[in-house]
Amino acid sequence: MVPEIAGTTSLIKAAIDITKAMVGLRDEEKLRTQTFELRGLLLDLQGALHQASEREAHLRSEIRDLTDQIASFNRWTIEKEDYIRKDFGGETFAMVLKTEASNPTHRLCCQCFDQHSRKSVLQKQYNTIHAQEKFFCPACNTNFQFGPWKPSPRVRVVSGGPSPWMTRRPRF
Repeated sequence: MVPEIAGTTSLIKAAIDITKAMVGLRDEEKLRTQTFELRGLLLDLQGALHQASEREAHLRSEIRDLTDQIASFNRWTIEKEDYIRKDFGGETFAMVLKTEASNPTHRLCCQCFDQHSRKSVLQKQYNTIHAQEKFFCPACNTNFQFGPWKPSPRVRVVSGGPSPWMTRRPRF
């Protein structure tokens, strides 16, 4: 912005010098020539002032955007202090509220929370046959299985032939 101001002050000084010279002139042709030069300088001055004004508006816009980003960062810093990383067993983690007094119980995606500074609530899908809870993050399209893996319950096989229900026949 300083170069623009220096350029405009030199244009203003030149315009003043031409105006002073015009006062002492008696010849009409010289007066017209000086008037033409003065108009050219005034147009240059107007253009320089317009450019400086546009630059100032652009800088003000950038300052406003940066101020909004700082405010958003400060809000996120305060908000993320309400959450802790919780191990749900089997080395599966999610972000949960420290105190759940005012909000319903929910889990947040650690990846979205840490890398993208956003809260993405995990959506429960179902429980697996291995006693794990399956969740889905809609923001990053990641599936999670919380809890330790347990072997699925097995069907008990009776040894020594067919089971009793197969050997009985209905009586008519």
